Amino acid sequence: METSELVLPGIVFALIIVMVAVGLWKKVIAKLGLRNFFRHKSHSIISIAGLLVGTSIICASMVVGDSIEYFIVEETYNRLGEVDITVTSEGDAFFDYSVYSSLASDTVIQGSIDGISPMLAAGAVARSPGSGQFEPSVNLIGFDADIDREFGAFTTLSGSEIYGEDLTVADAIINEALAENLNVSVDDMISVTYSVGGNALAGTGQFAESMFTVRYVVQDVGKALYSPSVAQQMTMQMGVSETMNVFVNLDTAQQLLNQTGMINIIKVSNIGGVEDGAEGSVELAVTIDNVLDGIPGTAGLNANTEKQDHLDIAQTFNELISMFLTIFGSFAIMAGVILIINIFTMLAEERKSELGMARAVGMKRRHLMQSFLFEGLAYGSVAAVMGVIVGLGIGVLLIYMVNNFIDLINVQLPFHFELFSLVRAFSLGFVITFVTILLTSWRISKLNIIRAIRGIDEPPKDRKSLLTPILGVLLAVISFAAIYKAPENVTVMLLAPSGLLTGVMMALWRWIGDRIAITASSLGVFLWTFYAIRTYFVDLEPGEGDFLFIVSGILSVLSIVLLVMYNSRPVIRLITGTFGRVRKFRPTILTAVSYPLTKKFRTGMSVAMFALVIYMIAMLSVFSNMFVIDIDDETFRQGGGFDIQCNSMIPVADIQNISYYDPVYNLTIPINTPVLDNVSVVQISMGFTTKVNVTDEGGEIESPLGFDLPMFEGSLVYGVDNEFATNSQYQFTKISDDYANVNEVWQAVVEPGSRKVVVNGFSSFMIGADVGTNVRVVTNPITGNYSDEYEIIGIMDQDQMTGIFMSKENMMLNFYVNVNQIFLFSVNDGIDIEAAAMDIERDFSIIGMNSMIMREVAEQSMEMMNSMFTLFEIYLDMGMVVGVAGLGVITVRSVVERTPEIGILRSLGFKRKNIRNAFLIEILFVATIGVIIGIFSGVLVAHEIFNVMVADMGQNIQFSIPWMKMGTVVAIAYVTTMLCTIIPAHNASKIQPAEALRYVG
Repeated sequence: METSELVLPGIVFALIIVMVAVGLWKKVIAKLGLRNFFRHKSHSIISIAGLLVGTSIICASMVVGDSIEYFIVEETYNRLGEVDITVTSEGDAFFDYSVYSSLASDTVIQGSIDGISPMLAAGAVARSPGSGQFEPSVNLIGFDADIDREFGAFTTLSGSEIYGEDLTVADAIINEALAENLNVSVDDMISVTYSVGGNALAGTGQFAESMFTVRYVVQDVGKALYSPSVAQQMTMQMGVSETMNVFVNLDTAQQLLNQTGMINIIKVSNIGGVEDGAEGSVELAVTIDNVLDGIPGTAGLNANTEKQDHLDIAQTFNELISMFLTIFGSFAIMAGVILIINIFTMLAEERKSELGMARAVGMKRRHLMQSFLFEGLAYGSVAAVMGVIVGLGIGVLLIYMVNNFIDLINVQLPFHFELFSLVRAFSLGFVITFVTILLTSWRISKLNIIRAIRGIDEPPKDRKSLLTPILGVLLAVISFAAIYKAPENVTVMLLAPSGLLTGVMMALWRWIGDRIAITASSLGVFLWTFYAIRTYFVDLEPGEGDFLFIVSGILSVLSIVLLVMYNSRPVIRLITGTFGRVRKFRPTILTAVSYPLTKKFRTGMSVAMFALVIYMIAMLSVFSNMFVIDIDDETFRQGGGFDIQCNSMIPVADIQNISYYDPVYNLTIPINTPVLDNVSVVQISMGFTTKVNVTDEGGEIESPLGFDLPMFEGSLVYGVDNEFATNSQYQFTKISDDYANVNEVWQAVVEPGSRKVVVNGFSSFMIGADVGTNVRVVTNPITGNYSDEYEIIGIMDQDQMTGIFMSKENMMLNFYVNVNQIFLFSVNDGIDIEAAAMDIERDFSIIGMNSMIMREVAEQSMEMMNSMFTLFEIYLDMGMVVGVAGLGVITVRSVVERTPEIGILRSLGFKRKNIRNAFLIEILFVATIGVIIGIFSGVLVAHEIFNVMVADMGQNIQFSIPWMKMGTVVAIAYVTTMLCTIIPAHNASKIQPAEALRYVG
């Protein structure tokens, strides 16, 4: 928790203390405010229901963020245990054991650590000869049991602790997940296949197999789950999420891998426990690096604050998820703010005579403000507390949906929240409510005493006043200065021109009047916002998109609302000229339509409240509809015309001609499989670079992510040949203008001496690349040397292989890789694809072959996409509560406020059903305008954002409007609105004329 995070709770605490102190000092004022809260319980309940939505959305966002952070943090503690720092070479290359000896004997380091231990880790494939099961992605880890005692014990399935000192060269310890997947237990035999020589985690294509006896099966806790970082990169590429470990003696691992006297990982435990040990990691890492600088032969070795890095990632994801959900819910929060203004404006109208009498007997304006603030304090406190409780429930629902409807690498998020997150949510909700009430009460306190007592409406604003023109000139000057000083700033160019136009209209208001000034400014603001989205949203900087997305939406909706409210005559003529032609309905309809349009501010706020929610729902509906893709198209997009994609843990020179050494029979055994007769195959080599540098004329371009996480600096690199270029049919979102089609792009990549590359869409975003820019990659993790620059000439439209595609010639030149690790199969006609995939996995299990049927991949991708949009839609539908509750509040308050008018209408011959219908039609009228404005602005802005940001993404995405989905949402909105307003409308119809005419408030 940072000190800055305590500011908001501190402000809330101070506000409450001040209000309590004022209440004790001025008890009469406090009682007047609090009495109104308790006097109308039903009104208070409805008001609180609307006010709590903003807090609940903020709270739910924080809860989901906390749950994700907690998940990553717990996974980090489980996987690393006592390990706080690891010393490795970039790429986990081997280095001499003497480095460990030097570090362990250094007196400065000894005084700062609890333990230090050498390890040798390699990627491998494990098989069970007995069960026939295999795992393609296993970590073979060699450790020294005596030295490693400092990092804790393994826990067997029976609960006993072991350290592994009794392991022989033929024994192994395996973790529980691997034992279950292989269906083995203690004393069973397993075979382990691994690469020999070179980088053990990346492999060289020369591999061997050894047999081990399972001496212990240990629980998946503590160091049984330790996994080297680069191994994680490889397993994630293969779609594997679980950690599978085989532990052997360090000497045994060195002999198997032909790396006598070598290691590739040194684990370091800082002083402290599993959780608090990471706190001093940065300082200790600096100390270790300084010691490494004095040891010969340690170039490229670094101390990595591995645990602290993962904890930082957890916090980053928490902030991103919370921000993302808050952005989606911001329109509902804004609608909640408008609802607060409406509630207190109507309260003032309802109590106008009471307030006028209070002022007449000596109560000052500040006393009225204080009275409303005490009432608002009660509303805000209860609503904020209830909002936190409701937010927790929404958080549970979101976590449940993520776990049960989004199949994302088998992750099950826990429900978790920090108490301070609830405090922050309460504080934000309370402050939003309190500040809004403060401004509203200040406006209310300026009422005229005589007009208030007599119940007379305030007259139109005096056009002789100079305040509005002066404020307009000031706004125009500030906006012009902002444009002049920062014409390249996207935020300035979105807001300042609108401010300039509004300022000019305010300056001219005295001479042109309300209608012309507001019409011109609102129309101008809407058109400029529309133009700004089209013009400035193309190249947004990190962190700008969220704010601009919110502001542009709010500006679009509010400007149209003002335009409609101050040009209402055509609306009235349209309604009276259609529905009003029926003689029977004409009086009711005229009454229902005329009243809200005489209260332009209040009605405009009600319309805006409803329109903002519909706007966001309409936008999300449009975007979710864009990604409804035909399964055949998605299969072709992901597979590039291939039916099966296979990844092998151990690379091979040629999958059609491989063999392995079996130490049991002392034979080299070829792999023969008939499945290759039924398929054609394209082979791709793969490597990993620890850093990608995107350049433009030699200058480095920053990553667009907006945050600095070193582990995202790397990338997978693929080597392709002419066979791939000829047979693949992958689509592209962009290709260089120098090439007529995709075939020319691939031929340019694979031709001898080429300096051209292709990247997939996700990687282009991650590294900040585009067609025409140049890219360099680190080719030697020890020296940090970069490759030559390669020009990006195409962006691929597929997500299965993320990274950079270059020719196999360049792969050999840069990474010395001439073996293949990815295999794309096209199945012959008449052959069952699923059976072929199973045969490939079985026959090539020795090299850890893992197959993916591209149609199944496409189905999973579409299912996850649809589930995510459904999740967001449900989340946004909460905003509908604001609109519905708001209209309910308006109806309840209107009944009370307009009791005398109801009496007059009843005395003139209006029947009960006419009164009831007038109120219902009035609410439906307000809701309909909000729906029309929300859908119109939402679809229009979505279309422009589609053209700017989505149209070039590929995937055959087309802009279309889901009328059926939006119609369903609108129907639900109407039904819930009717249910929420029919009771107060019915109560209004039951008011007796004599009682209504005697009503004095």
